[in-house]
Amino acid sequence: MFIFDKKGHFKKNRKAFTLIEILVVIGILGILAAVVIIAINPTKQLCDAHDVERRSMIRELNNATIQYLISEWEEPSSEIPLGEENALPICRFGVSTDPTCVNLDLLVPDYLADLPVDEIMETNDNYTGYSIYRDAYQRIQINALYLGECELLYGYGS
Repeated sequence: MFIFDKKGHFKKNRKAFTLIEILVVIGILGILAAVVIIAINPTKQLCDAHDVERRSMIRELNNATIQYLISEWEEPSSEIPLGEENALPICRFGVSTDPTCVNLDLLVPDYLADLPVDEIMETNDNYTGYSIYRDAYQRIQINALYLGECELLYGYGS
């Protein structure tokens, strides 16, 4: 069917897009998607989320040790070393025979539902991924061993 406009020029009756138009739109969408993915950087976002979880677990462990100290008038373990350079890993729940880590099983279940474990980065079956020590003022301090080290796992540079 032929259609003419008001000036008498021939006008095609089109009901579909041409292949070129579709390919141009797909190309533009692909470029936009790539720019958005690069801008968002999902691996860095995932790493940051894991670091937030690790900081939260540090607070929970600190709170639990303080609550135990207040309730029982003693530390949850006598093996807590002095100084950050001497910090020892915290043992997973139920690991009581490993002398290379500090056992905090006394905190479970009254002060913690379970000892937090960094399942993503910790490779030793006896360790939680957190360390414990006493600072110069004899306060118990807890660190996450893999805080900020996700780029090793996800392979991006900071």
